[in-house]
Amino acid sequence: MPLNPQQPKKPVACVRCRNQKVKCDGVVPCGKCVKAGVPCEDGATSERRYILHLEGRVHELEALVSRLQAPSGPSASASSHPPDHYPANSPANSSAHHARTPPTPRIGPDQPLAHEVGLLSLQAANSPKYLGPSSGVSFARLVFASAPHTQGLSTQFSADLPQHQLPDPICATGLPSPRESYRFIGAYLDQFSHLYPFLDELYIDQLVEKCSSKPSTATDTDMCTLYLVIAIGSRSLESQLGSDFASTSYMAAAMKLIANVPLHESIQGVQIMLLLVISSFCFPGSLNAWFLTHTILASCLDLGLQRKQTPDTAGIGSNQRFGGTVTSHDIRSSIFWSAYSLDRTLCTTLGRPLTLRDEALDIEFPGQQGSDEIDLDAIEGAVQCLDSLQAASPTTGEGHRRPHQSKRMRTDNDSLETFYPANWSFRFDRIVAEVKLMIHRVAQSPKRFPWPTDLENWQKTVHSSCQKLLENAKQALSQRARGIPRTLSYRVLPSLELKYHQCILLLYRPSPAFPRPSLESLSICFDSATETVRIYYELHRFGQMMNSWLTAHTIFVSGITMLYCLWIGPSIREKSRDCFEEHSTRCSETLGALGKTWSVAKDAKLKFDRLADATKESWKRREESTALQTGELPGVSGEEQQSRNEDCVTNMGWADQSSNVLFNSTDFIADELGDVSGWFDLEWFETFGVEVRTQRLVNHLFRRISTSGQPRVAVLYQALDPPIINGVQKPKKPGGYRDSGADIAYVLREQGGISVATPTLNPDPAKDADWVFPDHEQGILAAVQAGATCLWANTILFANHPLQTSPALAPYLDRLHVVGQPPRFVDAYDDKNYVNSALRRHGTAAFTLPRSSIVSAAEDLAATLQRDGITAWPVVAKPIRGRGSHGVKLCADLAQLREHATRLFAESPSFMVEQFLAGQEATVTVMPPSPGNPDGGYWAMPAVVRFNHVDGIAPYNGAVAVTANSRAVGEEEAASDPAFGRT
Repeated sequence: MPLNPQQPKKPVACVRCRNQKVKCDGVVPCGKCVKAGVPCEDGATSERRYILHLEGRVHELEALVSRLQAPSGPSASASSHPPDHYPANSPANSSAHHARTPPTPRIGPDQPLAHEVGLLSLQAANSPKYLGPSSGVSFARLVFASAPHTQGLSTQFSADLPQHQLPDPICATGLPSPRESYRFIGAYLDQFSHLYPFLDELYIDQLVEKCSSKPSTATDTDMCTLYLVIAIGSRSLESQLGSDFASTSYMAAAMKLIANVPLHESIQGVQIMLLLVISSFCFPGSLNAWFLTHTILASCLDLGLQRKQTPDTAGIGSNQRFGGTVTSHDIRSSIFWSAYSLDRTLCTTLGRPLTLRDEALDIEFPGQQGSDEIDLDAIEGAVQCLDSLQAASPTTGEGHRRPHQSKRMRTDNDSLETFYPANWSFRFDRIVAEVKLMIHRVAQSPKRFPWPTDLENWQKTVHSSCQKLLENAKQALSQRARGIPRTLSYRVLPSLELKYHQCILLLYRPSPAFPRPSLESLSICFDSATETVRIYYELHRFGQMMNSWLTAHTIFVSGITMLYCLWIGPSIREKSRDCFEEHSTRCSETLGALGKTWSVAKDAKLKFDRLADATKESWKRREESTALQTGELPGVSGEEQQSRNEDCVTNMGWADQSSNVLFNSTDFIADELGDVSGWFDLEWFETFGVEVRTQRLVNHLFRRISTSGQPRVAVLYQALDPPIINGVQKPKKPGGYRDSGADIAYVLREQGGISVATPTLNPDPAKDADWVFPDHEQGILAAVQAGATCLWANTILFANHPLQTSPALAPYLDRLHVVGQPPRFVDAYDDKNYVNSALRRHGTAAFTLPRSSIVSAAEDLAATLQRDGITAWPVVAKPIRGRGSHGVKLCADLAQLREHATRLFAESPSFMVEQFLAGQEATVTVMPPSPGNPDGGYWAMPAVVRFNHVDGIAPYNGAVAVTANSRAVGEEEAASDPAFGRT
């Protein structure tokens, strides 16, 4: 009898038994199905039918792909051919390869992957199962599909940037000559190797030799790595020299090879992904660095690169050389710390949380195997390592070799020299991580970790550590101390200085732990922001600045930080007045240079320039105002000074009543910036004076209404009391405009045919309250819940109005609009004196403005009018913030003015007095640009003439019906009167 008798073949289970995972007797129908009284389907037949179905579907998809990829012209473009570098024995040259459609590294909507990865049917089962990257499907293609091609931005906001359809780049047909290759490689190493040393220089040289002289031995991984290095290096030279070195063609060649490279399962694959991140810094339209960095860290964890390796546990001896001058430990360490550094840089620049906490890693810095520095926290490790690093330095300050090495630094000098500059950068990255964790965390629970109790002292300790780290780095990396090439020293030190200043800005900017920084902290922030701009400006001047969206982010945020500190800190303004223009010019020029390549930099420059110009103008007006008040304006004659003095009080800059409003309130910056939260990390702004989230709410609510859908309108009336602004409170109208709101809602529904949401199901035309909602938060939410998509703000708006600040409206932003002006604008322009000042600043050639004066209760009325040049009677007295003609009175003499002043002072601590202008009174309503306006600009509604004045004042308070004191100006009258014609 044979030892291994052939077992009888088991019958194929029917479909029902297989799905229920029960034993089947193989008979058709089987016993289980007969007992259950259900039809029995033969499993083998089902398998064959399913296989035939899949084969048919594959043929359909192949035909579809062939049609979509067929060239549209008589000849295919050069970019459609793969690079001519495959060795003779490569699968790329096999007939089977050419018989199939060449793989592409990107997945588009016309290239479904359901048959390749994701939900696949296993063993012909009816229920699909998920297959991950270990199934053999190209992992790289999934990376490219999920990584948006943006300028490092959130995909939501990158869609708002101007999009330019760039043609597909022509793919390089081969490597450049070895001489050119080495120049491009040298440019790459000069630009990036001192920060991200994951590629050994000798290893790259070996790749050049292999791919150029012995292409048959080169793998796709080798070729892809070399093409990426050459592409990045040539791109760097293009930015520096303004020449075309065909960098995009080398990048296209690398991307052609990506699909065949196992990125996730090898050291070389992670190196290629790191190169892809760096390429995304340099090439517009490249992969999103934020998504790629997450993938890289996941691969590092999968390969165990974050953990220490001893010679006993490592797969390769820790001292074994890896393709060049460095050991296996050092290359693993340099790869991980390069990925770590990229993650910390992106987290800081984009304001994102940390991807990987420091508690999860213990791998030493490259070149420092055996060191326990990583076992300490970032601050303590940075302080304690300084002496050890000095002891481990192979030379003294005089250039003599040190006789002893540190016991904690068991490494050779060559390896230490290779990674020495990068390790300083990694130390700053660790400090960045600790700062973000300590003072920028969202959850503040003290029970999770032993957080520091004295954060102010901790903040000073971190600052001191950063200073010492930078000072020691400068000493250690100087040419005299270490013999480092001068060109490298000039690149390394600015990079470390920028790292230092980013740490300081992160440490002292407003944060959840320090929402209101001290003036000392703001001064430190200002210094670091200006130094950041200066360093980048110098790098730009000498052609050494990295032309990247990442650079644009850093420069713009530094520029905004500089302006922010100026507005908040009076002492900072005093010390920086002379150098401000120089700093702002540097920032603008550098952003302008980057804007030639990156649209995000171009947009940032426009925003920064407007803010900087407004700051300069306000500064100038404040100085002139101060000089006029003291009578010490240089270079101005007495007559001219008297003329300027007439407008002194009302020409105080952006002030409400004070000349310092710009520098005491940062609302202006939020209005000017708009919502840039998806572009730049300005979250810290909202913690002190500027509410970016609030501005985002207003940007959505007050955006232009689309005409694509039918709105449902709800009218709001005034239920809230207006706030006191600069001591002045606008009087509330009795009824809160409920009557006019009801008229609006009624006309919209009955005559306009527009859907109107009302508080009651069947509103009574005789009851105003049936038609309108109150403008407090509960009333607005009631209108939204009644189906309103458009809120008609027939009320008094102000900066803190719920339409501006209510977080409860956030869930409805996408479908909700508001008819009305943004509340912050209303807050400012509801001030009559502010509006007059703004009109004066734009010139009075086209219209006449009366002289005016602000009178307070503490001032002598007659002396104040005399001072401001109001000597003729009658005059008009009015509230600074009023509604209609409330409180407005024509006073024939000083006695009448004193009597009326008593009533005005009962409502407000100050009021306005203006010269009386005789003549016809008319009202002109100016409308914003709209699609219906053929000119595309601002336009005016027909002028309305006012008559039947009461005591010289047009009654706008409802005492006289509008039809009894107003009429619209006809076309003939407007054409015959030049004044109306100009409107």
